Amino acid sequence: MSFYVRKSKLFPLGCALACGVLLAAGFTHSLPDGVEHLEAWSQDNLNGYPFAYLLCGITIAFLAFFEEGESSSKNVQAGEQILNHHAHPGNLTKTSALFVFLALSLHSILEGMATGVATGVSNLYGTVIAILAHKGLAAFALGASMVEANVASRTVLLYGTIFAVVTPVGIMVGWLGGLAEDSSGIFGGVAYALVAGTFIYVSIVEFMPIVFGLNGVNFLMKATVAPSGVVNTVSFQVIMFLAGFSSMAILAILI
Repeated sequence: MSFYVRKSKLFPLGCALACGVLLAAGFTHSLPDGVEHLEAWSQDNLNGYPFAYLLCGITIAFLAFFEEGESSSKNVQAGEQILNHHAHPGNLTKTSALFVFLALSLHSILEGMATGVATGVSNLYGTVIAILAHKGLAAFALGASMVEANVASRTVLLYGTIFAVVTPVGIMVGWLGGLAEDSSGIFGGVAYALVAGTFIYVSIVEFMPIVFGLNGVNFLMKATVAPSGVVNTVSFQVIMFLAGFSSMAILAILI
């Protein structure tokens, strides 16, 4: 199934949308939440050190080193001599797809907990509507990641089912109040910072080369000087990227 979906002419547009969604989710949702939740602790213990940004950067570096090591190991076993596996656009790796799933699931749990402790009916309704819209975009990004990484259909179904239930579970936990305080404290701040790093890494390092075919060429310049058929394809991908980014960024105002 993944093969036929990836062959669709619309699939690159979907990947562009997912790329924008993940990038905006990292910079406008998760990272600001991590900074906010760790601010008081950082002021008291680290002289105001930007600990959330540090965790975000460490996550990006870890994922880069981890995937590079994994790729190098596979290349050595196959007897190949590849210096840089990101030099040419390829498929999203299964490891990155797994990290996207884990990050989106953790993010959804924390959002669900925030919904569960929301006070006031109007506040609750507004939060639920915003989260549903956010969840839809996040689910699309997850699905695009799974398909691009050529994950098995059963695994896609399993990941999708788990992702669908984590927000309701988070809401129940928030209502019960068991971990509500943790979601807005140190644990929540660390989790949000790690999630932000994952989103930013996957969007920029994994998705962008696939979506825009970055190979030392500015895709915006390519969109203006290439033949008409290529211009239409690339420009539509840019539009979808901007649509995904702006939609998720606007939702940050509501959540």
